[in-house]
Amino acid sequence: MKKLFIWLALGGLISLIIIIIATTKSSVSSWLRISYLDIGQGDAALITTTSGQNILIDCGPNQQILSALSRKLRWWDRHLDIIIISHDHADHWGGLPYLINKYPIQQIILAQPPQLSTELANVLNDAQQKGIIINDVRAPAVIKLSDNSQLTILWPTNEQLIRYQDNINNQSLVILWQYGHNKFLWTGDLEADAESELLAQQPIGQPIDILKIAHHGSLTATSLAWLNYWQPKIAVISLASTNKFGLPSQLIIDRLRRLGIRLWRTDQLSDFNILSNGQLIWQ
Repeated sequence: MKKLFIWLALGGLISLIIIIIATTKSSVSSWLRISYLDIGQGDAALITTTSGQNILIDCGPNQQILSALSRKLRWWDRHLDIIIISHDHADHWGGLPYLINKYPIQQIILAQPPQLSTELANVLNDAQQKGIIINDVRAPAVIKLSDNSQLTILWPTNEQLIRYQDNINNQSLVILWQYGHNKFLWTGDLEADAESELLAQQPIGQPIDILKIAHHGSLTATSLAWLNYWQPKIAVISLASTNKFGLPSQLIIDRLRRLGIRLWRTDQLSDFNILSNGQLIWQ
């Protein structure tokens, strides 16, 4: 009888825990959460929508992405709805094989060029074998999420993917994420010549809140015309303090400073975490 009582109590406790977790998971937040992750010399940003979707834009160079996500995802909510890979350079997708072996993932989005590296092609094949959807997206495209936020794919078109097959940086997905009145731009490693081409296709003036600086602050990107067009309030550079490339370029830092754009560097300040309610942004 005593054992029966213990088992019943234990069963009730487990049921209570399940109810608490289910209630927490199903609860709707009024905040969009974005974390530009410190993952060394690479890019990764985790977005959790108000409806609870976890979306990862790039996933760094290696397994550091696992420890970065463990800092951000609740222990009962470790799933990824979407992983977006900006382009076929390992400092943007190198964490993918570790993720597909650890996390439930619904789909992976990328703009597949005519030729993928053997390494990335193998990882994507492994992902498909695990039932993960591979979604090939080209500009112009709009992805609407369940919380009514919207991802607009500005670059590249199919023609641009082919034309820049000898410059993988310029095959980078450029993603404009809009939630309410707040706007965020991700740029992969897009270089200045492609920036100019993209700007020529855009309407006049699109001020944004946060710009993920392309190519880790390299001089090959983030032209003055690019910054004047987007007029970001905050710029984020993702990189490692000991990188062998001497990044970020001092010229880019000076350019941001002259324009009054606040700079956040993951090599100096670690993760950059923000909340948005569609009107205002809190750090």
